[in-house]
Amino acid sequence: MYDNDIGYDLSACLEYSEQSFDAADIKKVLATVEGVRDEYNWHWVIELKNGKFIYMTGGCDYTGWDCQSWANSTIYNTGAEAVNAAPLHLVAKLTSQLVTTLNKTNNQLVGEVLKEKYPIHNGYWD
Repeated sequence: MYDNDIGYDLSACLEYSEQSFDAADIKKVLATVEGVRDEYNWHWVIELKNGKFIYMTGGCDYTGWDCQSWANSTIYNTGAEAVNAAPLHLVAKLTSQLVTTLNKTNNQLVGEVLKEKYPIHNGYWD
């Protein structure tokens, strides 16, 4: 079974390539570079529920994750450290996604605080 919150490829990768964490440990996927079977690896920057960050790369053959697949992951203290573990040609793309994701998260948190502190009715906040 695949977790829709983290996407098919990461979910399948974790199912077939044992790591030091699993899908249940993931708080949010912060950045992704999509791979191509038998050609290019996938790359993920992941935030764990324990506050740590993961840089993970993995790939599979043309038949999919359940036949021949591979993955490596390393745990970091910050998202920036995780992004910087990626190959140099991917750092800018992953950094851009990381900043966008974190900004969306921060904006959502600010919106929730504002809704709680200044309740407005008639659907203005909804």
